[in-house]
Amino acid sequence: MYLALKDAEFKKIFTILARLNIKFLLLSVCFFCLSSFLKWYKWHFLVKYLKNDISLTQTIAPFCIGFGLSNILPLKVGEVARIYFLGKKTGIKSSATIATLVAERIIDGVGLIIVLLPTVADPFMPKWARNMVIFFIGLISIFLVVIYLLIFSHKRIMEKLERKLSNKIIRAAKKIIEDMYLAFSFFKNKKKLLFAVAISGLTWCLQAGVFLFLARAFEISLAPISSIFVMGMLDIALFIPTSPGSIGTFEFMTVKLLSLYSVERQVSISYSLVLHFLLFFPFILSGLLFFLKEGISLTQITLSEKS
Repeated sequence: MYLALKDAEFKKIFTILARLNIKFLLLSVCFFCLSSFLKWYKWHFLVKYLKNDISLTQTIAPFCIGFGLSNILPLKVGEVARIYFLGKKTGIKSSATIATLVAERIIDGVGLIIVLLPTVADPFMPKWARNMVIFFIGLISIFLVVIYLLIFSHKRIMEKLERKLSNKIIRAAKKIIEDMYLAFSFFKNKKKLLFAVAISGLTWCLQAGVFLFLARAFEISLAPISSIFVMGMLDIALFIPTSPGSIGTFEFMTVKLLSLYSVERQVSISYSLVLHFLLFFPFILSGLLFFLKEGISLTQITLSEKS
């Protein structure tokens, strides 16, 4: 946070915030709501593949709690909470839910590659930034191929386990792998897979709209293609958790990315603070409300994580 707010002139920041264009701010909020709905629906679509009679209302609480806790607690506590609450509400096994989370990451990776590709044509992007985009697209692609190969080589993995492990461990491992493979078999259904990737791509575009219209609210001249670049690079930078809610890291990276477009530092700091609040606070609030409603303690989630 120190690096992000270094040389921040808070009096000037308050003045900038007071001059925000409310119309564009509300537009960015609308785009955030639409992208959040699609994020939820995409995960529900994956979970529904495991249990066809599951309703939207059964997945909203686990989804919001998971994202909410991820934004205030370190490591992957939010993901564990999502697994725990979905199992509590639907009876779906943890191993199968974990597979839906992995599938969600794979689909989002494909969607991000699709929306990032046009950014290499951005005339305002420095050569090193363009090379960085190409590098990350290549890295994500390799990662996705490796994961995809692992998913469909489960029989070979089981054969190797049977040769090296005891019967008791093999039975437990086989059951877990079979539960996970049931979720991963989603990738064999081409129509459903294409639909999920389309939802993911649209979600990324709507989220880029949040960046774009919020920039308009601050009178920042950010082109649509540039907003996609800033969003994509920021998301990649935040993939590895560094602090609860990415506090400090989020602001620092946003300011650095906007500096590529010659945005004045005090304006970019102000933008980063509002953007962080917009992307994180609604999930924290909704997650905490659902968490209190469900009446589950963090101790129960921690015990679930250990098991």
